[in-house]
Amino acid sequence: MNHGNLEDQLNKSIFELDFLDPYWAVDEMSENIVISLLNEFKTELSEEHILFNQQVELLARNSSNDEIILELEDERVAVVNLTWSSIMESDNFPITRIYKDKFEFWNREMRQEIRNF
Repeated sequence: MNHGNLEDQLNKSIFELDFLDPYWAVDEMSENIVISLLNEFKTELSEEHILFNQQVELLARNSSNDEIILELEDERVAVVNLTWSSIMESDNFPITRIYKDKFEFWNREMRQEIRNF
């Protein structure tokens, strides 16, 4: 393993997300909001959705849109754009983007979202 790869691995192993505006970390939300977000998420998922029956942990909410940030059991991060229809959606809804880990989510989405806010 060359030096660059070792540094990348070490940085990823200690990397934690710090949710800045427009994100609200789950610990900044009331219990009622957390329950509401997770209930809507579960209601909207059809059996065909990629996250159906997945164990998830709510990490944050993007206050500039209807997206929630979830961590999956395998440490992937899912960004889910809730429709707030309060019904089961079909096919590819709610729209979901999945990143291999928090580090990739930060680099490919969160950093730019914070800059644009």
